[in-house]
Amino acid sequence: MQHPRYFVIGGNYRDLEFDALRNGTETILGPFDCAERAKSEWERVSYANKSIATARFLIVAQNAA
Repeated sequence: MQHPRYFVIGGNYRDLEFDALRNGTETILGPFDCAERAKSEWERVSYANKSIATARFLIVAQNAA
């Protein structure tokens, strides 16, 4: 069984509906081998963008059972 890999994805969206990213702001960080490391990176990038109301990031898992 493969262990899950984690990614932090997101960027700056066009509006507060969070339907579409603004071109050029797409961000993919990872892969991370553990959820804790991904969470730490998510906290870092979220804090760095806290003044941008349309910025959003989330953690996704690949190969999660």
